[in-house]
Amino acid sequence: MQLEDIHFINNDIGIDIGLYQLPSDYNLSSSLIRVCENFELKYEIKNPCLFRGTKLIHLKKVIENGIDTNPFYGSDYADKALEYGNEDFEDLNNGKILIMLDLFKIKRSGEEIEANTNDPNINILRKKYKKEILRNDKKAIWLTMFEDRRHPIHYEQQYGYWIPPKTKNFLKGIIILYKKNFNIMQKIEKIL
Repeated sequence: MQLEDIHFINNDIGIDIGLYQLPSDYNLSSSLIRVCENFELKYEIKNPCLFRGTKLIHLKKVIENGIDTNPFYGSDYADKALEYGNEDFEDLNNGKILIMLDLFKIKRSGEEIEANTNDPNINILRKKYKKEILRNDKKAIWLTMFEDRRHPIHYEQQYGYWIPPKTKNFLKGIIILYKKNFNIMQKIEKIL
């Protein structure tokens, strides 16, 4: 298994991008595990990674900002992460980006607090988050960075993250996955 490499520079920070053409008989989960391990070894990524998948058309935004949207859903499993940004994660006909983020530099997107607490730090927390949701049992409040609620709280607790302003060097790499007979370089040039 080989990675072709391209190296883009963004604001004097090097971003390593690996291209991987999936074989016609690929098993997505096992292929991704090997690709990610090879990428982490090649670029000496030390900290654990969180993965986020998105469509190839978001490549320029990811290179410029380090992420395609913030807050976001991500996973420590690459195949789960590819579900994000596409209804059918098996459909790689138009290319797909797997973003690798430094897990130590990003934060969870939400936090639960007791509804009836007298803790003076609660007001500081409430200002930090964008939205509050009172739990059905009215015993707790879910504070979240997501303004648009598409998923239940338990889903956000498992997969929700955000990148605080001024966070540096959180993007560890990008892997572009594509199928044979897809002119990846032409598509990348058109996007950028």
